[in-house]
Amino acid sequence: MRARFFGHVFGIFLVTVAIATAAGSYFAAFALDRSAQTRAEEALRSPARWAAIHIDQSGTLEDPEALQALCDDMFEGTPIRLTVIDGEGTVIADTDANLATLDNHRFRPEVVNAFGGSIGTSRRFSDTLQQYRNYVAVPVRRDGDVRYVIRSSVAATPGAGQAYATIALVVGIAAFFGATACYLSLGPILASLQEIKTGAEELARGSGKGKLPHRRFQLK
Repeated sequence: MRARFFGHVFGIFLVTVAIATAAGSYFAAFALDRSAQTRAEEALRSPARWAAIHIDQSGTLEDPEALQALCDDMFEGTPIRLTVIDGEGTVIADTDANLATLDNHRFRPEVVNAFGGSIGTSRRFSDTLQQYRNYVAVPVRRDGDVRYVIRSSVAATPGAGQAYATIALVVGIAAFFGATACYLSLGPILASLQEIKTGAEELARGSGKGKLPHRRFQLK
């Protein structure tokens, strides 16, 4: 009976610790992931703006071959992928993909924002490169209207998945040792409570065998 009593108490304690650990790990991972995404987007903004200005002033937007050559040269040797998209959503230049294999990009979230007149950002899975990437898209205007979008992107950092696993592991280990320490420290108290319970039940039945742990709880 004592073992079952201890087991119930310890089980409840462990469930409480597990829920608190999971919640804390999730929110910590989310915060780390969001911070990493923000830093990546900020790092991409300057290259994307510079590329948009340079391409716009180069006069190559109407010359596909010259535009592709310019894009290939701009970020050569860097992890940045550069993509140029026209008003119909057609990719007219890309540094990391074959244009013939690319579908329409008009409704990519960052592209939608850029055609709306603002700088678009997103982090999502790239079907083309089969990896998560951070994107920044900059609008290029002609006569006041957005006619092209210049988009830069880099591979996303591991983010929430790895952060959650690392935090959960560390916090889980700490919670286990903390729970074990609490259990060991609560053992004598729980044992006394169990003795009181058993003694009270015996006295209530009038068996004459029950006794309370008076040596531990003396009245003065």
